[in-house]
Amino acid sequence: MLSGEEKTYLINEMKKLMDEHGKKAPKNTQIRKYAATAIKSDCKEEFLNYLHYQIGRASNNDERSYLMIVLDKLNEIEKKFESDQTYLEALALFFGYMARYKKYLEKTNPNPNNQKSHANNNYPNKKNFPPNKTNEYGKRR
Repeated sequence: MLSGEEKTYLINEMKKLMDEHGKKAPKNTQIRKYAATAIKSDCKEEFLNYLHYQIGRASNNDERSYLMIVLDKLNEIEKKFESDQTYLEALALFFGYMARYKKYLEKTNPNPNNQKSHANNNYPNKKNFPPNKTNEYGKRR
């Protein structure tokens, strides 16, 4: 069980990482998978193997570079924890905190570039259609 001081350290390190590089972060579900994998791993090497695999299969350079930054941060965090089990517990918390903070950032700092606009899309919804034009029999022209 981690102490409050250790948890505070993890939260502060995660916030620094997300505030600087959070726009490149993967989706919340992927972040939660990292937390689950840390919990299931028997040793830190097993988790790091999974993370290296995810870096290798990242779909774009932003995600790949973000995961490399995360890997550097995890190596820094490792120095604070003596055993593999406490380190893996810390990683699970770290990624859990990250998923929560990412959700907070998404809701409080919406990125207008990622929001869908009804005015500019190629598949208009019903509001974008012109008013119904029907003939005298009620059929559309």
